[in-house]
Amino acid sequence: MFNKIKSYSSNKTVVLLLLLITLASILKFQSNQYHDWSNKGRLDRTVIRSDGSGYYAYLPQVFIYKDLHYVFIDSVTRQYPNSKIGEFGNFPPGLKGRLNKFFPGVAICQAPFFLVTHAFHSKKYQFDGYSYPYQKSIATAAILYLLLGIVIAYFLLLELSISPLAAGLSLAGVALGTPLLFYTINEPLASHVYSFAAISFFLFALLKWKKSEQAKWLYFAALTFGLILLLRPSNGIVVLLYFALFGSLKEAWFFLRKQFLSSLTRMALSFLCIFAFVLIQFINVRLQTGHFAFNLYSDETFSNWNQPPIFKVLFGFKKGLFPYAPLTLFAFLGIFFSFSKYRFQTFVTLLFFALFTYITASWWCWWYGGSVGLRPMVDISILFVVGLALILDRGKLMVQLATLPVIGFGIYFQLTLTHQFENGILHYEAMDQNRYEYIFLKTDRRFQWMYYIDSPKTLKAAAITKTLHYDATKKTFVNTNLPKKDRFEIEHMTAVDLFQYKIDSTGVDTIQGIRLEGKMTLRDKNNIPLLIVYANRNGESTQIQTDFVGMRIKNIQEATYFESDFVFPNDVPTYDFLTFQFGNSHGKTTIDDFKIKILAK
Repeated sequence: MFNKIKSYSSNKTVVLLLLLITLASILKFQSNQYHDWSNKGRLDRTVIRSDGSGYYAYLPQVFIYKDLHYVFIDSVTRQYPNSKIGEFGNFPPGLKGRLNKFFPGVAICQAPFFLVTHAFHSKKYQFDGYSYPYQKSIATAAILYLLLGIVIAYFLLLELSISPLAAGLSLAGVALGTPLLFYTINEPLASHVYSFAAISFFLFALLKWKKSEQAKWLYFAALTFGLILLLRPSNGIVVLLYFALFGSLKEAWFFLRKQFLSSLTRMALSFLCIFAFVLIQFINVRLQTGHFAFNLYSDETFSNWNQPPIFKVLFGFKKGLFPYAPLTLFAFLGIFFSFSKYRFQTFVTLLFFALFTYITASWWCWWYGGSVGLRPMVDISILFVVGLALILDRGKLMVQLATLPVIGFGIYFQLTLTHQFENGILHYEAMDQNRYEYIFLKTDRRFQWMYYIDSPKTLKAAAITKTLHYDATKKTFVNTNLPKKDRFEIEHMTAVDLFQYKIDSTGVDTIQGIRLEGKMTLRDKNNIPLLIVYANRNGESTQIQTDFVGMRIKNIQEATYFESDFVFPNDVPTYDFLTFQFGNSHGKTTIDDFKIKILAK
């Protein structure tokens, strides 16, 4: 039996099929969960949104509307009012419509799927480029490009003499244990999954060209490099990895010189292949603006070039590569692992990574907006695949065995991170170390960022002028120093007024604020208890503070001390009275020894 398993694990076809079946099943499940494909009548999906709406817009523009300035977007947005289809474009004064600053590489990758969908989808859906069939086609295409990239990367690893099992495990780890998963499922129109596939194929074609010197591999590499430039021009730096395929700089230059001398025509044709893709962008800009140019990012530049936040890009808790994809740090060590045997290749790879990081950090918005992790790093996921594969294939047995739980945790962490983003626990942009640590591996709804991003002010330590204890018999608070053991309970989906505090304009200047405290027990993991303060003035009530106190209760079914402070604002003397209300969402909440303290200044 053991020999049979060993035989299967070394069979490259068996390993690849198992890898693809496993990944396809997981990706399909994740896509169905997030996009709700079973609900075919839903109009508010956000498959096409943000940058992705601009990347995609070329397809309906060219094949349906024939509209150079995307005026059709306004009518489409009205058709799908809760979607985010119109979130792109520059709006120059005097132009009816908008300019599309995004490069057309993603649209080129999506074009076959778009055209098949447009030609054959059911007539019960709109042929507008944005209805259900088009959106599902977009999501399917992203999954297939990931699987294509996986297949290419698998054969690249085999060409590097990596065993099939190590190749399969490393690819599964990176596909599911890094933000590559998120940018395949949740953001299928972002350029990253397509860049991963393109860069993987570019390196594979270069390696095959080096080994065989066949012209077809050179042309494949050139065409793919052109596509890489149209997907994300800054990724053109991957051309440096050509040198990582050789044992020395001299060997790399000798091979290149030999190819030029043996067939100048062949090399010239390869440059024409690249130029053909670049020309597409020049024509695109010419049609939109009336003049030839390559870039429409007029106000967005690499303005941090003289002070790039390298540390934040790699280790920062806002968007850093390693905090949001810890498996990549472990995989990165695999590149160092090969230094003793492949010194020049390792040096080139590390140099490439350093330059890529510098360019990434130089962008004006180094955290790249609302996203999971540092998304440009997804494009070079093949580096982390290789690093992980080297550890699994050439490390000592104990290191190989220790790598398996690391991969397992990386996948679990990434799936949790994706869940957190989808459910509003992970903030899309405003993360820091405290927030990162607080929500680490948390999945309950009460940890959603909207409940902790703006925490109420905290009262300073001060003398207590009065303490009110809750009396369950009278169902009210009483002014006594004797603590009551009776419980205060609130039912599912209920809000109740706790008490009112009358404002004494003569004595309020001596009061700092009011503190509510007690021991809270939650009965449901999705419960979000909250304390609300209303200011009542001249018969009108205004909500002035909401404290989602439930997010500070780490464990359900466990009595946990809490306190909620209300600091008197400057205009408090103008109020008639304050009303304190307790709200509950899911299940019952119990509070023991619930008391109110009036704190002096």
